[in-house]
Parts: sequence; C-alpha cells; structure tokens
Amino acid sequence: MSKATQYIIDYNALQGRVVAKSVLKALHSKAKGVKGAEGVYSRTGEALKAMGSKYSQVLMEFKPLPLPSGEPAPEKKAKLKKRKRKKVQRLEGVMDAGDLRAMEFEEIELSGRYKDEFVKLYSDTQIMIWGRPTHGKTVYLLLFTKYLALEQNLKVLFVANEEIGRSTLKQKLDQFDIPKHANLKFVSDFEQLKKAGYKIEDFDVIVLDSVQTLDMKLKDYTDLVRAHPGRIFIPVVQATKDGEFRGGLAWEHEVDICGQVYNRKLKLSKNRLDPDNAMKNEQFLFDSQVEEALKRRQIASKVKTEIQPKEIPAGGAGLKVA
Repeated sequence: MSKATQYIIDYNALQGRVVAKSVLKALHSKAKGVKGAEGVYSRTGEALKAMGSKYSQVLMEFKPLPLPSGEPAPEKKAKLKKRKRKKVQRLEGVMDAGDLRAMEFEEIELSGRYKDEFVKLYSDTQIMIWGRPTHGKTVYLLLFTKYLALEQNLKVLFVANEEIGRSTLKQKLDQFDIPKHANLKFVSDFEQLKKAGYKIEDFDVIVLDSVQTLDMKLKDYTDLVRAHPGRIFIPVVQATKDGEFRGGLAWEHEVDICGQVYNRKLKLSKNRLDPDNAMKNEQFLFDSQVEEALKRRQIASKVKTEIQPKEIPAGGAGLKVA
C-alpha cells in the first residue's frame, strides 16, 4: 500500500468524528508533498484553519476522497494512540531501594499551554486546584480534562459534586464545547458511580470538585489515593473569605502540584516536577500586578472623563451654604 493510499484511508475514517487537533496536524504534515495525497493535505489544512484555537472538533463530512486506484475508501475508525496502562501495586511491608526502583510510572507528554504550566505529569501525579468563586476553577478543569481525555487518551472521571445537574454546568459545557466522549465521564459522588456499575479502577484521572462538598477530609483523600495507586488525582479545594484555601497547608504538603486559578489562569505555588516553578511564579505575580495597575488606571481615567466638576458661576451666585 502506498503512502498516498494510506493517508486517504486515514482521512476518510475521520469524517464525522470528534478529531483532536494534533491528529489533523500529524496527517497534514505527513501528506505534504506526497503524490496522490494532495486532497488530504488541502482538506486537513482547511479543517485546521476552521478549528482555530480549539483542541478538538467534529470533522465536517465531505465526499470521501477516492483512492489512487479509483476504489472506494473502506470504513475505518480513527484510533487514538494506545496507552500501556501499568498496574501499580500497593506497597506493603519493608522494602529496599531495588523494590522502589523497580516500580514503573508512565510519563504524560504534555503539549501547548499545559506543557508550559506543568512541564510534565506522571500517571500518579496529584494536583490540588483552588481559587476564589467566579475565577474559573471549573472552566479550567473542564478544558484540562477535555485535553487529557481527547488528546492524551486518558479515561477521566469528573466528580462534579458542586454543579452536576445544574444549568450553570450545562452552560459551561456548551460554551466551551465539551463533547460527549467515551473517555470523559461525570458523576455526582462515588455512591452514584457504584450504582452505575463503574469503579475507580476504570479511570486514569479522578477530579474531585470539591473535597468540601464531598465532605472529604484530608485523611479520606489520602486513604482514597493509597487504595487506588497509579492514578492522577485532582482535588479541588474551596477558598476562604481571606482568599486562602480551606484545610490549611496540610493539603498542599500532600500533593505534588498546587495551583490557584485566577481569572482562568493557573498560578502554581508548588510543582515538584518543574525546577523553574519559582521563577515562573515570580513572573506570574509581576504580570498580575501590572494587569491590576492597568485596570486601576483605566478606571480612574474613565471616572475622570465622565465625572467632570461642575463650573461655579462667577461671584458664587446660586450657591447654597448649608
């Protein structure tokens, strides 16, 4: 089978499916300059342009491209890269360094904004997310889990205890194009998960939004993680009136990564996997201060323009003295 034939078959199989941007980019790059695959190159280019900044999108259906031989393209489902999910055993008893070094964890190769933010993740990384109300914690998590499910082929369980079944969550799903996908499931709590016939072992990533509404204490959380090793856990912690996270520093000590969502941007106060996190944190604080200063200046300028002092008549006529 020639390269052109293979690329045409791959392209035709994507029609009408939710396609990750990375998949289109890869096929577009492969088809460049390949004789007989010009249609694949041009159509994937048009699709990428239409996709814009989205991570994924349903590929519009076109008339299937014919094979070089003129035969109709066979149907073929688009397949994401298979993951070798390693079963991590709970460690018990006394061990030596050899036992610990023999353990294997998958490294998640990130891309785009998430590579900039986290650098990398492992299959057992713990990420604590927190932030004040209205700053976009849930929106950030929806986009992040969409990326993990669609582009990283990880099975994600989103325990959306705060908002599941409410119009606020539906609006976010619609606005940010969170699609129906086999890798992304939502549930209100673990009791409902069990009733539906699922287990935590069925998932690679577990989001807990939030640990307060789930009535989960730190020990409950650590027991959950240790009972299900080799999974990414993302506990969401509510903020206090003072703008700090609830539960104290014990939560931050327990996780590998801790971040505050501020205006839908993630500021990491801790990241064991990024040696440059302290420098990035300083830059984030500087940028935030500059942004706030510009906002204050714009507000002051608008107030000065719209509220001009009234002119006082000559001689003070018409003035009333209290």
